[in-house]
Amino acid sequence: MQPRLPPEIIDCIIDVLVDKPALLICSSVARTWVARSRHHLFCSLHLRLTRSRVLRLKYLIESAHGSGFVAHVNHLHLVYADSAHLVELWHLLSHFTRLQSLSMVPAGQTDAMRLADMPPLIQLPLLTDLRVTKVRFRWYTDLAMVLTRVGACLRVLHLSGSVESVSKYRRKIKPPKITLPNLECLRIAPSGGLLDWLKWNGWALRAPRVELIFGKDDEEAIPSLLWDYFDALGARLTYVVFSFDNERQLGECEQH
Repeated sequence: MQPRLPPEIIDCIIDVLVDKPALLICSSVARTWVARSRHHLFCSLHLRLTRSRVLRLKYLIESAHGSGFVAHVNHLHLVYADSAHLVELWHLLSHFTRLQSLSMVPAGQTDAMRLADMPPLIQLPLLTDLRVTKVRFRWYTDLAMVLTRVGACLRVLHLSGSVESVSKYRRKIKPPKITLPNLECLRIAPSGGLLDWLKWNGWALRAPRVELIFGKDDEEAIPSLLWDYFDALGARLTYVVFSFDNERQLGECEQH
């Protein structure tokens, strides 16, 4: 017999079941509980990618028994040791139709990433938060292609890592157009060539709030290109946050 509790009461009961075994039992009690317990189980998914895990996830998504869980995933955090695994998973992202935030973090040093074969993130219409952290990109165009494939709903972008230096010839390549009209906050580590990359694409990442994260090993505390970026933002820039790892950087900032 199906329980006749209001959905709000069911949600309250599920909210206090903090351990997954209890949620699993809850999901098997009656059909009324299945969708809500699945949402609580799979709302946030953390994956440490290996070749075998990507294959298992692919099998789950494509099977009749496991295909339903991806519709409940709102937040996806990916840790990878080989960028090839990330590329393989990328082809499965279109199944995550309710994905709101996506984070990609390498586990240690990895080869520089090439993203030419990745399908567009624009297939994720609800994506509002993208974190590309500690990622090494081989060419300026690779990082640009990631951002051209993001949907217009994106509001928060966290960008850190490095873009490998390129020849003057490649710098002359016309950058792809990046359009993020609803971007509200850009969190960026202004090292590793990222400011040079921003200049190359015409300071295309524009947000009213900019958060700058400086690492303790950054040789130049306040890069001169940073002020050029602020000038390009003009009146659109309303809020700036500086995050420093040592007093030297703070002292140089105060001088400006």
